[in-house]
Amino acid sequence: MDRDIRQVAASFTRGGSPFVIPLPTHRVAQVSVVTSDANQVCGSLAIKQGVVRSARIDGQAVPLTFDHGIDLTPYAASLQACNQVRVTLLASMSFFKASFAMVYDGLRLTDIDPPQRWD
Repeated sequence: MDRDIRQVAASFTRGGSPFVIPLPTHRVAQVSVVTSDANQVCGSLAIKQGVVRSARIDGQAVPLTFDHGIDLTPYAASLQACNQVRVTLLASMSFFKASFAMVYDGLRLTDIDPPQRWD
């Protein structure tokens, strides 16, 4: 799992888009788009082994397909009220998790936190 989260985090660069998120197909993933203080949620997604199980943007269910990850670019305007994307990978729905967060302004990444792992 450490390798998977490092690979996902390494695919992002400052100044790049926060909305095209590559994800491994063999993991359970959760993606949240929130404000830095987590008081507002602009988007939440649940993906299990390459299938989007749940996707909500601005409180509304949206259709998303998985193609080596997810592309939230069509929903960028709805995600502007928030400024952070959090990506979490889980080991088969267990308590072993790895995650990282990215801060964005508009359509550009301004900061990428290093991945963390916990049980």
